[in-house]
Amino acid sequence: MISYDWVVVSVNYRLNTKAGYPTQLMDCKRALRWVKDEIRVFGGNPSNIVAAGDSAGGQMACLLASTANQLDLQPGFESVDTTVQGVLGLSAVVNLVDTENYYNHGGRSRFIKEVAKREGSPESAETCTAPITYLEVPGGHHCFHLISSPRTWYMIIAASQWLNYHFEGIRGKDGEIVEWDWD
Repeated sequence: MISYDWVVVSVNYRLNTKAGYPTQLMDCKRALRWVKDEIRVFGGNPSNIVAAGDSAGGQMACLLASTANQLDLQPGFESVDTTVQGVLGLSAVVNLVDTENYYNHGGRSRFIKEVAKREGSPESAETCTAPITYLEVPGGHHCFHLISSPRTWYMIIAASQWLNYHFEGIRGKDGEIVEWDWD
C-alpha cells in the first residue's frame, strides 16, 4: 500500500481481557481517534481512512466500520467522528448472524453470549446494509496470503486496485484520475 502512496498505520488491540468484548473494539476506536488527529502529519487525509485487518483483525475492522459513532463504544470521546470510508477485511469473520449455523457450528451463539457478553439470540444481532464488494480467491484458505505465492500476489494487486479505485482513483502519468475498467 505504501508503494501506492497510502499512509499505513499499524494498530494493536487487547486480545484477551477480563473485560471481554467490546474492549477490543474500543481500543480500535481509540486508535482511529488518534489516526484522525495525527494523519495529516504523515501526509494522510483524515477524511479518507480505510480500516483493514486479517482474520480477527479483519473482523475488528468490519466492526469498527459498522459501529461508527456508536456512543456507548466511545467512552470519553463521544464527540469524535469514528466513521471510516471502507474496510479491507482479509480472512475476516463477517457472518455472525448465520441463522442456519452453516459456517460457525454454534460459534455465533458463543460469540454473542460469551465473547460479546450480550444476552439474546443471534437473530437479534444487527446486520450491515452498506455496499460490500466480496472477492473470493479460488483455492484460498484462511490466511493463505501469509505465505508468498502467485495467489498471494494477485490478492495484493486486487486489494491495491480496489483501494485506489474506490478511494483515490487510478492516476495517469500526469496525475489525472482516469477511468478504471474492471472487466
